[in-house]
Amino acid sequence: MRAFVLPGIILGLALAWLGLRSYDALTRPDVPAQVQAVVQRYAPGIQIGATVRELRPRVSAPLTYVPHLGWVATLRDKTGVSQLRLLVSEQDRAGAGADGDRVDAVELVTASPDAYITVLTDLTTVFRRMPREGCLTTPEPGKYREVRLWTVGDDGGVALVNDFGGNTTFRHTGMVVVALLAYAGPFRGSATLRESWTARSCARLTGLAQ
Repeated sequence: MRAFVLPGIILGLALAWLGLRSYDALTRPDVPAQVQAVVQRYAPGIQIGATVRELRPRVSAPLTYVPHLGWVATLRDKTGVSQLRLLVSEQDRAGAGADGDRVDAVELVTASPDAYITVLTDLTTVFRRMPREGCLTTPEPGKYREVRLWTVGDDGGVALVNDFGGNTTFRHTGMVVVALLAYAGPFRGSATLRESWTARSCARLTGLAQ
C-alpha cells in the first residue's frame, strides 16, 4: 500500500496544478489585439489580464498599492515623470492589495507637452476611425476632463483623457495632464473610467458649445 502513497500524492499535486493553470487561463479576459498593441506601445511587457505577481518583474520602478485604485509605479523616462497604473477589479480594489490581484485595465499618466497629439495620432491610426467624445466631472468645481474613446465591441477599448481647455480652475497652471487608459470587457462608463462619465463633450456639458 505504501508504495502507492508517494506517486498518488505527486499525481494529486500535478492534477491540482493543472487545474489551477486551467482556471487561470479561463479567468483571463480576452483582450482585443488593437487594445493590447496600444498597451505594448506605451508600456512594453505589460498585459491586461495578468496578475500583479506576473507583471511586477517587468516594471522598472517599485509598485505601490493605492486603496480603491490599484497598483502604481512612478517612472522616469525621456518624457519626464509618468505614472503607470495597474488598475484592478472592483472586488480586488476592496481588499488590501495582493500579488494575486488581476489587472483589468492599464493607465499611463504623463504631463509631457507633446503627449496628447502624439497619442491621439497613434490611436487614430490603430483604430482607423474617429473616437466617441465624453466628459469626466471631477470633485473639483469647474474642473473637467475630456475623453476620447475607441471601443472594440464589448471586448475592450482605449480612452484618451486630458484636461478640458475651458476649465475655470487649474491645479497646475499651464500643465496638461494626459492619461491613456486601456481596458478589457464592455465599456461601463464611470465604472470603467473610475470617474463620473457623461456621454457628451465637456464643451456641450459646460454650455461653451451649443
